[in-house]
Amino acid sequence: NSTLKSLDVTTRLVMPVKGVDILMEALQRRDLPLEKIRFCQIGQSGVGCMTTFFSHHPDVAPQKLLLERNWVQDQGCESLSKTICNENVQLEELHMRYEGIEVAGLELISAALASRGEPLQRLVLEHNPGIWDDKGLIAIAEAFQESPNLIPDKLGLASNRIGPNGLRSFGQVLLKRRS
Repeated sequence: NSTLKSLDVTTRLVMPVKGVDILMEALQRRDLPLEKIRFCQIGQSGVGCMTTFFSHHPDVAPQKLLLERNWVQDQGCESLSKTICNENVQLEELHMRYEGIEVAGLELISAALASRGEPLQRLVLEHNPGIWDDKGLIAIAEAFQESPNLIPDKLGLASNRIGPNGLRSFGQVLLKRRS
């Protein structure tokens, strides 16, 4: 076993699912899970493979999962949401940048986050088209309406065009949150 604490996988072309499978099998052979994994351009199928693996083997899931330019889209959010709400996955941070997530995907992710027993320490949803109008932020706010204390401690929404109705809706939920 190595002292490796984080893994950053960035490819120029989309990595075949078989490559993701091989990485997941290697992670399973470690004594301790990695603290952080960043996947860039492994594709929607690769993310699906990864999240399915973590759902079946939560003991090897990282504390920090960073996804960028994998084009997860709404379809990929379904398997990701199952991993998020798995109580055995000790996820603390989730970053999703340039993933092409629309409102339906944001609803799935937000509902999964709102169903957890503990809030994430950090959630980053940068440059996803679902947040480019008010509907996306309103969907996130609605998911946390009943459980405002499960809103992540740090929320990154940079590079999104957020309108006044979304800010108002989300602000009302934030006001309910206990500090």
